[in-house]
Formats: sequence, C-alpha cells, structure tokens
Amino acid sequence: MSSLSSTPEKHCCPPGGYFQAEADRILVLGIGNVLMGDDGLGVHVVRELQKVSLPENVDIVDGGTKGIELVPYCENKKRLIIVDAIDLGREPGELIVLKGEHVRRYLGETRCSMHEVGVSDLLSVLALLDIQPGEVLLIGLQPEKIEVGMDLSKSLQDNLQGIVDTIKDMIHA
Repeated sequence: MSSLSSTPEKHCCPPGGYFQAEADRILVLGIGNVLMGDDGLGVHVVRELQKVSLPENVDIVDGGTKGIELVPYCENKKRLIIVDAIDLGREPGELIVLKGEHVRRYLGETRCSMHEVGVSDLLSVLALLDIQPGEVLLIGLQPEKIEVGMDLSKSLQDNLQGIVDTIKDMIHA
C-alpha cells in the first residue's frame, strides 16, 4: 500500500503544467541602483506603484541591481514590464518605451551599467530555459545625471507621475 498511489493529484503535474497560473500574470520589475541618482529610477517607480491599487494579477518587484537571481519572479509571465533609466541621448526626463527585439538590442548595445548586463543575462536565461514572458517591455526616462546620490534629478522627479500613469495603462492594455 503506497500513499503515492492513493493521492496521485499531489504528485502529478497540474493540468496545463506547473506554470499555468503564471500565464495571466504581469510583472512590473524596477531595476536600478538607488545610490546613483537617476540610475535608481526603476526602484523609485515601483515604490510609487506599490502605493496604488492594481489588479490582482499584477506583481511589483524591486529588482535593484540583480540579474539572473530574478528568474523565479519573471518566468512564464504574460507580460514583463522592466522599469529603468534608459540612456538614448535624448532630453532628460523624456519617456522611452522599448518593446520586443528593441529591448534586447538596447541591452545588448549599451551595457553601460552592471544591472543592464544582469537584465540582458536574465532575458537570455529565460529564453534558454523556454520560460520567457509572453511580452517584454522596457520603460524608463532619459536620465539627466548618474552620479553618487540618492535623489532623482528634477527632470526625472517632474516626470515620475507620468511614467507611473503610463505603466498603469500598460497593465490594463
């Protein structure tokens, strides 16, 4: 007499696989170093998002400067929205949204900070393990200054609510 055979539902893969429950989830992942001024944008944005009411299928994570350690949070999500300072040489505070291959291209070409290397590696591991999100978006603001300090520049502070509102729209899209 085996307890395994008497309760097979506890030992079998759930219908549709272990990650079926993740298929409708959205992750907003804030990336950045809060000790380096505008580089901490992603963390500041997720802190603001944690103050507002969001749908139950939305997870908010402060990823800081981590990379592949974030795999368990990102696997098999419907949508992954990465929030970070994005330096494309535009006007400070300008909103930037990258989608699909543009995200990988940006991360592959710039790699100007350790967390961009980490995010690029994170996306590579998710793809290698075939657990990548259905959609990946990178949203941020053009930084004004990335230097030692815990405050965002005035340009980013002035546009913080705008990026929060844009992300809320992305969640509901």
